[in-house]
Amino acid sequence: MIPQAIVDYKNRWKMAAYFVVSVHTDFRSDIKDWCKEHCFQWRYDIKRYTDNYTDTVSFELSEDYEAFKSWYLEKWRE
Repeated sequence: MIPQAIVDYKNRWKMAAYFVVSVHTDFRSDIKDWCKEHCFQWRYDIKRYTDNYTDTVSFELSEDYEAFKSWYLEKWRE
């Protein structure tokens, strides 16, 4: 997909994003790496600093959301 098509596609599903995870900013680079490795770039969106020390990751599909949530909870426990 070309960049503008990706933005348009994301904007359509983000309006009703039901699959949202709040994450700590300390893990930002690991989170970006995980998303790039496991998801197509038009199926996730990362918003920086949505709260104190918090970023928000939104997913279009529940499969991506569940996989990310499992990975993130395991990472948080380390």
